[in-house]
Amino acid sequence: MTKQTTGSRLKTIRNERNLTLKTVGKALNLDASTISKYENNARQIQHDTLKQFAAYYGVPLIELLGEEKQEPVEKTYQVQTPFIMGYTSQAVLLTLVAYLGLFVFAVTETPLALTLSIFFFFAILVHKAMKLFLSRQRAHKTFTLYRGEELFFEHPLSEKAIRKNRRLDLMFLMWVLFMTIMLNAFLMTTDLAFADQWILMTIFLFNFFTIGTLIVYTSLGKTNQKILVYDKTNKVLNTTKYRFFHILSSVSVVIYTLFYSFQREVYDSSFRLPILGMIFVYFLATQHFHYTKHVFYKQYRLYKR
Repeated sequence: MTKQTTGSRLKTIRNERNLTLKTVGKALNLDASTISKYENNARQIQHDTLKQFAAYYGVPLIELLGEEKQEPVEKTYQVQTPFIMGYTSQAVLLTLVAYLGLFVFAVTETPLALTLSIFFFFAILVHKAMKLFLSRQRAHKTFTLYRGEELFFEHPLSEKAIRKNRRLDLMFLMWVLFMTIMLNAFLMTTDLAFADQWILMTIFLFNFFTIGTLIVYTSLGKTNQKILVYDKTNKVLNTTKYRFFHILSSVSVVIYTLFYSFQREVYDSSFRLPILGMIFVYFLATQHFHYTKHVFYKQYRLYKR
């Protein structure tokens, strides 16, 4: 019997499942022509791409490679469960109270409001430190992998729902970028000292670069993916990018609010309310975005194939 090649196995499995090249391409973010070349052995398939095919088709990698199972290999993972810790009601309450105090100070110039806000921001840091410590005490689930097997995450949402979620993320990020540009346009004025202008410009450039990067990744389909190989989880889940955006947007709200509070006399009275309103809307929008992304990624489930 002629031994099947990897390409012919891919084609056989796809036909057995009555899937078109276009359907598989959408699921794996590949062109139909590229998949056709893989199946006809006209193009060499990379190992990481082959892992994605195995995860999508729900077959062991060895079935595509034609290798036989060996004894358990060195790859043994101890995965903390759940992989992503959920938000607690205490953290949400502390965040809302801290920012509420900050906005009250911006409106009334009451020192007590600023003092309480600083106290609650400190409480948030303590809460996060305790949560980080406790997260290291989470239970571990051990996976021993055989040759060709991989750990991967799969999201319960359908491909169509995930693509819709990605489109909504893209529209939101573009809106936030627009809000960032408008906010800095309102805050930046020639009456400000050079140091103050430098602070605003630095914050703007950090936000512009971070949001712009997320827009590019989202446009390329590198976020909100159906299947994630565990070896690349930290990169593909965008934890670094999203966490940085979360920290940056949260810090930006604090700086913008304090900047407005201490420099209010520089701005015309007709601009003060719109500026504060934009900062408040920016705060609500970004916090809601971070919460929804957290909920989305928390739904991933870990499997071994």
